[in-house]
Amino acid sequence: MKHPLLALDAPRFRRVYWALFAATILASAVLQHFGGLYAQKTDASGQAYDVIAFEFAGTPERVEIMKTVWGEEGIAAARTQTLLDYVYLLLYSTLIAGGVLALASQMPHGSFWARTGAALAWGQWAAAALDAVENAGLLISLGSAAHAPWPQVSWFCAALKFALVGAGFLYILVFVPCAYRPRAQEPSTP
Repeated sequence: MKHPLLALDAPRFRRVYWALFAATILASAVLQHFGGLYAQKTDASGQAYDVIAFEFAGTPERVEIMKTVWGEEGIAAARTQTLLDYVYLLLYSTLIAGGVLALASQMPHGSFWARTGAALAWGQWAAAALDAVENAGLLISLGSAAHAPWPQVSWFCAALKFALVGAGFLYILVFVPCAYRPRAQEPSTP
């Protein structure tokens, strides 16, 4: 099945891609703001708990420690950040998928690397789905006393999400030079 982004012609793809890029940067700044409202708070040992620590808490006990450190204001900021992440996950996953597809289209049609790129582009949307499930677990943990299985579900989904996103970034990092390699010059005719 062809990825929906491949239905766009080249000029429209570029416009959509750059709009996604700008929206992703803006959304990152907004999320960073809300994260800053709770991530700078520390426990007695000086340990701070940011969104990544929260995603990978893994146990109800660790979640409750974080919530105690954050207090009501921090919990409200974490809840807002997690809700806004539902928009962000659509942006970053489509942006990375677009970057992967742009590079995969430079590979010989049907080659291993072209097929790998197509699979990784779909994988970015799978990462977004995992992020959505992770967020649901985080919101449940924020809304009441944290209980199993939600911290574990969030941990598992976050681990898979980061693996897929990391694979997408790795594909882009490896193949950007291929897309911009110097082309052989045509021999000049006398």
